[in-house]
Amino acid sequence: MMHIAIVALVASTLTQVKDGPSAVCEDKASCGGFLGTPCKSRSDVCIDDPSDDCNPLKGGADCMGCCVFDQCMVTKCSAGFTCQLNTLGQAECVKDEKEASADVAAVDVCEDKASCGGFLGTPCKSRSDVCIDDPSDDCNPLKGGADCMGCCVFDQCMVTKCSAGFTCQLNTLGQAECVKDEKESSADVAAVDVCEDKASCGGFLGTPCKSRSDVCIDDPSDDCNPLKGGADCMGCCVFDQCMVTKCSAGFTCQLNTLGQADCVKDEKESSADVAAVDVCEDKASCGGFLGTPCKSRSDVCIDDPSDDCNPLEGGADCMGCCVFNQCLAAKCSAGFTCQLNTLGQAECVKDEREEKQASALAVVDVCEDKASCGGFLGTPCKSRSDVCIDDPSDDCNPLKGGADCMGCCVFDQCMVTKCSAGFTCQLNTLGQAECVKDEKEASADVAAVDVCEDKASCGGFLGTPCKSRSDVCIDDPSDDCNPLKGGADCMGCCVFDQCMVTKCSAGFTCQLNTLGQAECVKDEKESSADVAAVDVCEDKASCGGFLGTPCKSRSDVCIDDPSDDCNPLEGGADCMGCCVFNQCLAAKCSAGFKCQLNTLGQAECVKDEREEKQASALAVVDVCEDKASCGGFLGTPCKSRSDVCIDDPSDDCNPLKGGADCMGCCVFDQCMVTKCSAGFTCQLNTLGQAECVKDEKESSADVAAVDVCKDKASCGGFLGTPCKSRSDVCIDDPSDDCNPLKGGADCMGCCVFDQCMVTKCSAGFTCQLNTLGQAECVKDEKEASADVEALEVCKGKASCGGILGEFCESKSDVCIDNPSDDCNPLKGGADCMGCCVFNQCMVTKCSAGFKCVLSTMGQAECVKDRPECCLAVPSCPRGFSQTKACNEKELIAGDCVEVSLCCSTILCRSNVQ
Repeated sequence: MMHIAIVALVASTLTQVKDGPSAVCEDKASCGGFLGTPCKSRSDVCIDDPSDDCNPLKGGADCMGCCVFDQCMVTKCSAGFTCQLNTLGQAECVKDEKEASADVAAVDVCEDKASCGGFLGTPCKSRSDVCIDDPSDDCNPLKGGADCMGCCVFDQCMVTKCSAGFTCQLNTLGQAECVKDEKESSADVAAVDVCEDKASCGGFLGTPCKSRSDVCIDDPSDDCNPLKGGADCMGCCVFDQCMVTKCSAGFTCQLNTLGQADCVKDEKESSADVAAVDVCEDKASCGGFLGTPCKSRSDVCIDDPSDDCNPLEGGADCMGCCVFNQCLAAKCSAGFTCQLNTLGQAECVKDEREEKQASALAVVDVCEDKASCGGFLGTPCKSRSDVCIDDPSDDCNPLKGGADCMGCCVFDQCMVTKCSAGFTCQLNTLGQAECVKDEKEASADVAAVDVCEDKASCGGFLGTPCKSRSDVCIDDPSDDCNPLKGGADCMGCCVFDQCMVTKCSAGFTCQLNTLGQAECVKDEKESSADVAAVDVCEDKASCGGFLGTPCKSRSDVCIDDPSDDCNPLEGGADCMGCCVFNQCLAAKCSAGFKCQLNTLGQAECVKDEREEKQASALAVVDVCEDKASCGGFLGTPCKSRSDVCIDDPSDDCNPLKGGADCMGCCVFDQCMVTKCSAGFTCQLNTLGQAECVKDEKESSADVAAVDVCKDKASCGGFLGTPCKSRSDVCIDDPSDDCNPLKGGADCMGCCVFDQCMVTKCSAGFTCQLNTLGQAECVKDEKEASADVEALEVCKGKASCGGILGEFCESKSDVCIDNPSDDCNPLKGGADCMGCCVFNQCMVTKCSAGFKCVLSTMGQAECVKDRPECCLAVPSCPRGFSQTKACNEKELIAGDCVEVSLCCSTILCRSNVQ
């Protein structure tokens, strides 16, 4: 009996072996072969048909195979093993020989390679290299290591092309590997819905998209695929996300099959790195220090991309080579122009000039059939979802000094536009939404480090509250716990609630940003209220009006009907209203808040200002705690330029009540970040908090305006009559109807003494005369923007100055200090490096009484030619000597001959003529 069982077992095994290979491809789709036919399903893989005589493992070529499900997609192998399909298409876990050999190779991978990364974040010098972690040390960023040193290896992914559904990434040894693209796998599910409710396009008729901001993509849910030979496939119109996506250098934006923007490696740029080595081989040299030209007129000089001198990255006098100007024989389509790339190849790029002309045509139609707004009356838009933009088709442009320009109402596209992190939405001159870099957010990254410094802690696991009722708990942006990204029990710090002293315009509400600063943002509740306003008084009893009709029920209250044009908050009188239940009768508000009805008759809890005042009285005791002292008998100033000295409200010395030499403390000047409405000015209260108060000077100015030009000499007008005295300046006569600030031309004025000649403003402020001819110190906007520009001013410029006193080669250039470094000759810095810029004063002519000087950015400025007290004269760089100062008084040994007549600005000229 046992003998029979063994025979049966052997027979069944032989049958299985015999039938297995022949059955594996039975009823399966064919693939491979001479044509290399792919599998239709992305979850299938092509294996060799084991039932035929063609075996690729034994030298068979163009063998036919069949499509089987890739079992490795659902098979997980242990560490040190990898999944592969056997000849029957079954998943097997086999020893990962690469991983075993990798341990040995890891020791040598960074040998003789340039270092990168680390604490300083050192980059690789070559654009074709990438920084990988050094696997031979104990610092592993994948296991929490920080500031690990790495080495520069060639980015093999630049020359590696992976199959569909796979993407290239480098392993820990810097080797290119094709791994499954998880984004693409999840995309199969999303593909079903991508074109749902979208306008159709493409197809046999080639139907275009109606909107210029849309692009036509293939419908991934049908069987027609243009990437697989499908013709006249139908598609759908989606917003071109590449219009608002900015990719890093070496990457370009393209839409994937779901219409989403992806930043992918720019293959042209990658292959260019390889080609760059040979582009100048056997070519005549040109350029360089001597500026050698090409001999042939049909040649053009391009930079040699194989050396380390790059004029696009600040390289000077770079050598190049002469190549044929391919643009002479290239013809570009309309709207494009020809230019040579870094390899000397002709490329057709968008012609920006033509684009400008196209946008100029669009300007004509932007306000067609739109409601008018703005103008002399300041007419607002009727719909709160609209915004008033200038009419670009007329000659009045507010950006060029136009006043009372007419505009038109367009839908505020920024209401439905969401920008990427670090960008903010703003409308261009055509009323189109554009995502631009948010400069506030960029500077906020720097400020985030210090926002919680020296502040009391709050929040966390225990939910610790702030001690002061005027403080609010914000997240500490300098740690790794972020409640907006799923962080729980994050620690925070207590900051003053600036929303307590910030008043926002209608339609906006105050909220604190991540730095604890008050910001006025669109009130979404108020936006949705516009829709609700239409129905709030429907079927309600009328009240109010001319007769002042009251509500019959004592539990009702009369609110204004928000659906009509009569608004008591905007000066409407005897407006009709309707009776609604007084929800405040049933509403209970927290301490410090009181109940009031909004315009829709809904109960809202708002801050109780009376209670706030009591809280501020308590805050007086702590306002100067842990703050630096200032003022007093010695008049001690604050060290930081952003601080201001306020009186210490906790002592008995009050300068408002006759106290003299009172001690104070230094607090941040909140008026630097507070903007008040017209007619209001910012001032700090006794607690150092910013408040917008009525500008009394502006009110009294209306009265004073009548007399400002009385008994003064006339100037200006059609003839441009100047003032006779050089110490006078011509201001507009505010008592007439001609105002140059509102478009008035050839207005008459009068001559007044220029008070700015005797007014000295603090750093960061500049003196200007107001409409009454009085000197005022206002924020120097040029200086604020100059801080940003300072980083770029010397980029790509030749160096000069320094310890060697290097001079500029061109006699038309002048050496200015490099404002992006920490060495400042105006603050005692010696042997500072500078850069050579064209001396704009050579081509700048200033009016009488003014002289030309270069700013710290190397820009020509006309400044008053007047003596100043010369407390300290900066020295010139080595190799330069001082020229004559103003008034032709010479400087001797760096000191002023006559302090009262000297000028603080000195010019430096090269000793080498």
